[in-house]
Amino acid sequence: MITVGSTPYGREMTTFSPVCGDVLVLTEAELAELAAIPDPDTELESELPCELEAGHPGPHLAQAQASRDLEWWMLWQHARRDLMILEPCPAETTDGDTVCNLPIDHPGRHSFDLTDIGGRTPAPHHQQKILELARRRTGPTG
Repeated sequence: MITVGSTPYGREMTTFSPVCGDVLVLTEAELAELAAIPDPDTELESELPCELEAGHPGPHLAQAQASRDLEWWMLWQHARRDLMILEPCPAETTDGDTVCNLPIDHPGRHSFDLTDIGGRTPAPHHQQKILELARRRTGPTG
């Protein structure tokens, strides 16, 4: 764990946990299935790092694609691999500036309490929620 004096979220003495980081290499069939998703929000990656807290129970988890308001997640453990649409986690920091980028009911800490989220940019609907939270804190502009 890494402890810092202050964070970009304005919290004092926050302890961050490392990300699992186990990497899944997608098969050609998985890449083809993801490529068929209409209106993708991100470019496909052939390697997906697990985005959960290090030492998590159960399967590994990584967002494979997002489109419109849907998020496709790869779950894997041993030889089993599943592509699932999961709802986003509703958690946000106590100051309301940041939302969790993981799916609902994920094990371990929220993404904003981890040292790294695998380098991915949050899905656009998560980015929209972040903007809405920021606007709420600063008031209307214009």
